[in-house]
Amino acid sequence: LARAGLERAADFGAMDIAKMCWAFAKFDVVDAARDFWAAMASEVPAKVHDGKVNDVSMIAWSFATADVGPEAMYSEIARATRRLLDDLPPQSLSNALWCFATKGLRPEGDFVHAICQRARHVIGEFVEFDVANMCWALVVLDAVDYELFDLLANHTVATGLWKRFPASSASNLAWAFAVAKFAHAPLFDALADYICRHVAVFD
Repeated sequence: LARAGLERAADFGAMDIAKMCWAFAKFDVVDAARDFWAAMASEVPAKVHDGKVNDVSMIAWSFATADVGPEAMYSEIARATRRLLDDLPPQSLSNALWCFATKGLRPEGDFVHAICQRARHVIGEFVEFDVANMCWALVVLDAVDYELFDLLANHTVATGLWKRFPASSASNLAWAFAVAKFAHAPLFDALADYICRHVAVFD
């Protein structure tokens, strides 16, 4: 499959790249398919701008998860993301920041600010993974938006979202607020309750 993708890389559109790379990243097919990833990375800068919201988000997640691709490629992913900004749901917003934070890259210009501004308009649509990934990424990028943190914390508590957290998301969220030195009492009370209920699943 990797060989076929490598041979037909030039024919791939954004959706093709997104789906195939997502599958390879999901099943950790990276080291055994370095040539495939290199070929896809060379196609991304031109093709990603033709992608829809899900395509761009999947491409970002796939390459960051596989830990492959040059910085210039990620810059193009950011530009494509910015082009679609007004249509991005919480998953795509948090995923965009998670991608750069995971790679240790700093997005150019006001990209982070623009993502945070869009997030304010769709707070009610955030689910547990989105909240945890967004806050974690902002801390790692040294770009904490305290107003957004407050909105996300209030949303998490008011909706009972914290009850659905997997242990990793609860840990990441607690870590993010602690490192940001934001003592949001209702959120920490909820997380304390969560830990008491699920203490057996924590390492």
